[in-house]
Amino acid sequence: MTEQEDVLAALRAVGIVDALEWAARSAHTQAFQDFRPETGHDLVVLGTIAHALIRDRQDRAFRCMKYARPAVDDGAEAEVEAIDTLIEGLTDRDQKEMPREISVPVIRKNLNGSPGWRYDNYQWFLASYTYGEVGQIPWGQKSPTKKSIAARMGGNDRDQLVIPMYDGPDQPLNLSGDFRTIAEELVKASAGGVVQLILAHAIEPLTGFDEVFLGRPRLNTEGGPSWDWLEKLIGRGDDGMPSRVHGPAPRPQDPDSVADAPVRLRPSITEKRATQDIKGQ
Repeated sequence: MTEQEDVLAALRAVGIVDALEWAARSAHTQAFQDFRPETGHDLVVLGTIAHALIRDRQDRAFRCMKYARPAVDDGAEAEVEAIDTLIEGLTDRDQKEMPREISVPVIRKNLNGSPGWRYDNYQWFLASYTYGEVGQIPWGQKSPTKKSIAARMGGNDRDQLVIPMYDGPDQPLNLSGDFRTIAEELVKASAGGVVQLILAHAIEPLTGFDEVFLGRPRLNTEGGPSWDWLEKLIGRGDDGMPSRVHGPAPRPQDPDSVADAPVRLRPSITEKRATQDIKGQ
């Protein structure tokens, strides 16, 4: 099996892929519903809202951060409060479809302040991009964290040095430490290192159609593909048409403020002949 097949099989088996799909659907639907171009919102606003909501929805699905399960000895009242917090702000549909039981623990594992989640030896981070351009993400122009993750799968120059990464301010970066080349990073990864993935997402601002992919980014500063491998979770079908089965959320409108559409009835044949007779007189 390829790495892609191994990773996807492992994450699907424990319900993580289903949770990622739910998080993206819920976040994108809510983000598009809240998006108001007529008030001045632009694509940056839409992307920012979606990014924040996907982070929140993953924390809910995996019971991380403020959504963590209470301790067993905290009692039934604490469990009820935790559930109330878990579903607060969600639509009825989101509450119904949210995965409640992930069979393995998923923890929040940030990197350099970039939100991340980890299960076993798999860790993933969020990245947004322009809708329809997932194959051309310029990792060299992304944050240092995303660039460094992508560098693990390298550009064409396998002798390029990779800056060592660290997990937080309590573990400061040691510039005199172990600098490794891309080739050396790949050897380390194949020897049992953490597989770092990117959950990439985008929304089309006019229609609300969205795309979500999970994959191994590849540093493409010298051109070429931006992924070593990529799996579509939500997006276009094989025919190229949008396949967003959950559909864009309709924006609420005040029925009294919407004018009736003008209706023009087609004249009957008798009326047409009568009009012609009048014109001919």
